[in-house]
Amino acid sequence: MKTIGLFGVIAFTVLCAAISPAQNKILARQRYSGWHHGQGSNYYDRSYCFRANANDADEQCQTVILKDDDRGWMYFYDPKTGFWWARCATIENRKVGSERCKELWEEIAAKDLKKAALADGPPRDGWISRDSAPPIPGSSDGVVMGCPPKLLPRRTDVP
Repeated sequence: MKTIGLFGVIAFTVLCAAISPAQNKILARQRYSGWHHGQGSNYYDRSYCFRANANDADEQCQTVILKDDDRGWMYFYDPKTGFWWARCATIENRKVGSERCKELWEEIAAKDLKKAALADGPPRDGWISRDSAPPIPGSSDGVVMGCPPKLLPRRTDVP
């Protein structure tokens, strides 16, 4: 047990040293919660919380879902605007290899956004590929969104 603990400390130290100042700037302003699965629902959800700008005191949160029948994408929903607006490929996405999954982001063009309830689920059409992750919502400095954690939940993993 002590070996694993020491290994964990060493691995964490190496990982932290490998993070560039730009990556640290990204990580300091945003986070993802753990996954949840509501009884009878057909999706998992988690929160994506962020500070739009570095000096913002308050954190904003959006909902990220992973549908049981579409595990290739994580969808982002903004409860303040009522829009499904972005999606990020997962390791189960067939369009990309498991090592490239976080490079594939898509958005719905601002002119095509339509109000919807979270329960309506994300739209099937209208997604436009991006070259990289989108900026943190509402940011004025262009810092991009951090990628969601790579591991996906299974029914047995999530409360």
